[in-house]
Amino acid sequence: MLRRKPTTGFTLVELVLASALAALFGSALVSWHLHFHNSLKRHQAKQAAVQAVHHWLHWLWRDVQNTLVDNPSDWQYQAQAHCLLYGDVGVRVKSGALQWRPTDASCNTPGWQALTDPSQVRMSKLTLHQQQLCLTASLKGQPNHEACLPWPH
Repeated sequence: MLRRKPTTGFTLVELVLASALAALFGSALVSWHLHFHNSLKRHQAKQAAVQAVHHWLHWLWRDVQNTLVDNPSDWQYQAQAHCLLYGDVGVRVKSGALQWRPTDASCNTPGWQALTDPSQVRMSKLTLHQQQLCLTASLKGQPNHEACLPWPH
């Protein structure tokens, strides 16, 4: 009679099953990680747009406040052009950018400088309503975000 030696290790079937389960688990983990990473990326992009809107709105609010200290009625807003002229300067939204003109501002003249990059955050509106100064922007694939501050007195 033949004697069987005690064997250690796995059979081929056990090895194939273990490899298949490990591959399935690995692909599920990679899929979850990619979904989670893309979700974080979208959230970060939205937060960047929100932060940019608030940054530029606060800058504009402070600049308007400082400029109008001596003459609080020295401003003019043109809704159709999304343009605010105050003192000797102006700010407007055009071509997706927040633009600024440091001297001799007029809403329709050339010489405006872009303060923002529309490929990063696209500014869409500058509005003044109900004694509030508002700025609206969006990022590609994201809904618009509007931020408002009370008109500086």
